[in-house]
Amino acid sequence: MNDKNFTLEQLLDSPAKIRLIKLFTRNGDKIFTLKEAAVFLRLSKKDCGEALAELAEIGFLKSKTKTAAKGRKKTRAVGYFAEQKFCLFPELKSAIHKTLPLKMEKFAEKIAKTGRIKLL
Repeated sequence: MNDKNFTLEQLLDSPAKIRLIKLFTRNGDKIFTLKEAAVFLRLSKKDCGEALAELAEIGFLKSKTKTAAKGRKKTRAVGYFAEQKFCLFPELKSAIHKTLPLKMEKFAEKIAKTGRIKLL
């Protein structure tokens, strides 16, 4: 599917896709396999795999074969990475990075509500 022939609903229609979009916009050129992404985001392989396939079909992700050495064996897996030329990539990256300070503020508020912390 061409990256111009999709709706915003297709891009953001599931929590798994949103978490994957955050992962790939925050990690730039890093390549993640299905297993790595699922473990990192605490998603089932099924949900993660479906979301990765849909994001690749839309054009947000690209895939390539990733080779890893496990002892004496070499294993191959399909790895996914963000397509930097995707039409909405800069906007998505900017929006996600702008929300990080808000999460830090909420975290600071929660710590402040716990009261004074004493170190022993």
